[in-house]
Amino acid sequence: MYNTKFTPKEGEENDLTEGRFVIIDGRRYAALETTPEEFVTRGVIANPDVLSEWGISDADWASADFAAAPLEDNGRDPASPSVRLNGGQLVWSGRSERDVIGYRVYELDHTGGRRVVAVIKRGEATAFSALKPGAAYCVTAVDIAGRESAPSASVSLPSAAPHEPPAQKGDDAGNNRQPPADGNNAANGNTQPPASR
Repeated sequence: MYNTKFTPKEGEENDLTEGRFVIIDGRRYAALETTPEEFVTRGVIANPDVLSEWGISDADWASADFAAAPLEDNGRDPASPSVRLNGGQLVWSGRSERDVIGYRVYELDHTGGRRVVAVIKRGEATAFSALKPGAAYCVTAVDIAGRESAPSASVSLPSAAPHEPPAQKGDDAGNNRQPPADGNNAANGNTQPPASR
């Protein structure tokens, strides 16, 4: 049943607004001014003030597709994720803090500098597979207020094994080879089998 009391009236443009929110487990939560943009989704939401005027409480509309519920910031930096390699992928467990909205994956350079190579929103797979052999990586957790955890321990995919140099071609091919003990080899121009003794 539909209650017409809650139908937006024609010309009331403030009832709906463009909103900034994060999505966690399929639910929308209002982004704060300090929420990092790479974790934010934009879309149309009902104006929370209008919902309050209509007598709809936060609990009533928190899971509705047209609204964005508040997500309480716990006031602390998130804990660092625990990372490991698994089958050529960097993987980690999601953080238990309710206000964590995602993760940043960093590639580390030889001077200790970091470069973001991936942003993983909460609810997405906590894995990164575009690893370069020999490069080091770490992960941080990010909360709704934009606080970032200390970096995780760094991990790296082992470097590829060095390749054998290709066989030499041309006039000096075989110069590093030892002739057979009986002195017969093609390099000496002798292609006859050794004489029977």
